[in-house]
Amino acid sequence: MLRFLLYLLIFVIGGAIGYFFGASSGGLVGALGGTCKIVNAAVASGAMTQDEADATVKTAFSELAGELKVSAEDLKKGLPRILEEMKKAHGGTETACQMSLSKL
Repeated sequence: MLRFLLYLLIFVIGGAIGYFFGASSGGLVGALGGTCKIVNAAVASGAMTQDEADATVKTAFSELAGELKVSAEDLKKGLPRILEEMKKAHGGTETACQMSLSKL
């Protein structure tokens, strides 16, 4: 019985840790996705230059790192995967946001 309770405790702790890290990385991807939609639309309409888009994405990325209490360098480790998925989603064309993210 004790062994079962120990396994159950480990399962619950592992699930809590996974939920926390999954939620934070999911939040990052969602926030970056929203920022990218706005930046892409603004650059496409001429309301924002690419330099302004770069500054906006950099600021948003830094703010997200602060909110998640993670260093920006740690968040940058996941960027290649995010950029790859964005490229697939846009049919291989590079958007203004992708250019900004690749400069981080």
